Amino acid sequence: MRPAEIATGLIRTTIVGMAKKGRKRPVRRQMPWRLPTHWGLFIVLLVFLTLAILHSLIVPITQGEDELAHYRYISFIAQHGRLPVNAAERQQAWYRADWPPLYHLLVGWAVSGLDTTRPHLKDVGESPRRRLVGEIFYPRLIIYTEDANWPWQDGILAWHIGRFMSIGFAAVALIFTYFTALELA
Repeated sequence: MRPAEIATGLIRTTIVGMAKKGRKRPVRRQMPWRLPTHWGLFIVLLVFLTLAILHSLIVPITQGEDELAHYRYISFIAQHGRLPVNAAERQQAWYRADWPPLYHLLVGWAVSGLDTTRPHLKDVGESPRRRLVGEIFYPRLIIYTEDANWPWQDGILAWHIGRFMSIGFAAVALIFTYFTALELA
């Protein structure tokens, strides 16, 4: 006899025994977060969070896809407390300023207490030798200084807070995707 059949038989025996004694049938509650049922989700989340956090800590800032543009948009929101409203402000907030703003508003609110204008990150485009270096090496958008090292402060800390919030949002999306797949299966 398989374990599932044994468990089913025990439940039936208990319910029948209770019915004979005049007791009400027990109500079986469904627990959505039982670990044995959702161990796959737990493992996927653990692996995802481990890899994402390691990637966030190892990869230098500006190496993510359009990361500098997102940072400038978030920095604008953190400094002004609102979205850019005209063309000049959108240009100051850079080319991501026309994207859906929920993520940028949440991160901008989270980093609003930090001075996102410090430290000044020197753009490699300010150097006339950028093109030569860019042809030889993988092009970087900023010149790295000691300010980017631990312990993070001001703008660099805001940058990493944005990365960690992105990881959190992605983990929530994984959880929703998992439960949606369970419903459809």
